[in-house]
Amino acid sequence: MSREDSIDVLDWVGMLVDEEGSVQQAGMKVAGVGEYVWSPTRFEDALADTISEPRIELLVINGDRYLKRILELDQGPEHMVLVRDESRPDRLVEIAAPLVRLE
Repeated sequence: MSREDSIDVLDWVGMLVDEEGSVQQAGMKVAGVGEYVWSPTRFEDALADTISEPRIELLVINGDRYLKRILELDQGPEHMVLVRDESRPDRLVEIAAPLVRLE
């Protein structure tokens, strides 16, 4: 499974889920979202809805067992943000410097 064909919420929820519902890190498969059968769209909609509804209920398959798992996500979608540490050298500028054209 590659990130290109997956729902990547590693930095927020801690998982990478493919179109079939397989969770790479856990060896589980998501079978349902809320009261509905799994679909990537339903999962993405549930993630987006965490602003108003902070719980996502998942039905997962682990081996030969069905398990109910609740994700508590009280802040809505979150993504990693880079913040500049002014006390350290700016390595990104150094790396990109050869790519900058002088006019």
